Amino acid sequence: MVISLSACSNDEKALFDDVATSEIKQEKTFHSKILHSENARETYEKLLGYFQKSQTRSEFGDKYPDFYGGSFINSYGELVVLYKSNDKNLLKIRSVQSYFKSDSIKYVSCDFSFNELTEAIDVINKFHWDNPKNPNSENSTLYYIDSSQNRVIVHLTEYNDVRVREFKDNVIDSPTIVFKELSDKWEDAALTIKSGSKYYVGSSTTFGSFGYRAQKYGGNGFITSGHVISSGQTATTNSGSTTLGTCILSQVNSSVDAAYVSAAYGVTPSNIIAIVGGTLSANTYNPIWGETVNLMGATTLGSSGPVTAIYVSVYDITTGITTNNLIGVNCSGAPGDSGGIAYVTTTSGQNIPVGIIKAVAGSNTYCVLASNINSVLGVTMY
Repeated sequence: MVISLSACSNDEKALFDDVATSEIKQEKTFHSKILHSENARETYEKLLGYFQKSQTRSEFGDKYPDFYGGSFINSYGELVVLYKSNDKNLLKIRSVQSYFKSDSIKYVSCDFSFNELTEAIDVINKFHWDNPKNPNSENSTLYYIDSSQNRVIVHLTEYNDVRVREFKDNVIDSPTIVFKELSDKWEDAALTIKSGSKYYVGSSTTFGSFGYRAQKYGGNGFITSGHVISSGQTATTNSGSTTLGTCILSQVNSSVDAAYVSAAYGVTPSNIIAIVGGTLSANTYNPIWGETVNLMGATTLGSSGPVTAIYVSVYDITTGITTNNLIGVNCSGAPGDSGGIAYVTTTSGQNIPVGIIKAVAGSNTYCVLASNINSVLGVTMY
């Protein structure tokens, strides 16, 4: 996404037109898909609150109840709650049913608790961090939780019985894991080209997409992707002709792939969404598996799809860095979309930021959560 630039003078208005030119020439139209799971989402929040109260544990960072297998939104917009199947847990889930007394929740038995799934992800993450150049790390570049399958999905670039056995022997051998071939290699969604950008990096032909506006050190700026722009580099139009801002903080690590660009003098960031024209709110939204997310990037110029992967980890063979806790959205993305906005649109018309685009692989796009970015970079939305 290009953050549209509002301006106060004729010169600054020309800058806005310059940034938006590629959008106009594309003659692209895109309409955000509406989130039809708000009632289920409200129930989900109450469910987590119930767990927190019953266990005196915080919602994030601690274990869930041992009987809980995870949740997701089905194709009807209903909340599906999974529970690990045994006689003892059946009594516990009946207690939950009695507490909520709602027909809007579907209860389905499963094989594994959500704790078991996240623990498997943690083990794989630790192996990657401790052994960044190990053949098993380099062969398992994408893995995540598929809540609807109640499994951890590990994609192997080289997929055969020998490599699966090597992974099990050296990383983790867990019945929670399903191995699949990585049919389309993932790549950071940045691109070097000669024309058609939303913002360039300095005077180069590399371009990326702006995400959402934020503030740091009392100044205004943008969030974009850390693998596109580094600290000290400038975000420009037309390969360096006009400076939009300077990157003062860029991180690509296990927590985030994000950068903060401080806006140049006379450049005023807005939260207007390219093509769509709607305005982003100044808060964040962490979607449940199955909820509909919209994407806006410099190349694709708008796409939508359901969340089909959570707790996603992406390993970069070149840098040896694994970035975790992403989400996967089942819709197309393309090189150049990096840093673009992922957001949900509510029935009341709110456009709430989910995060920014990091990588694409086949028909899936992987995004860094805005809540993590804001915490790690120490920025606030406005």
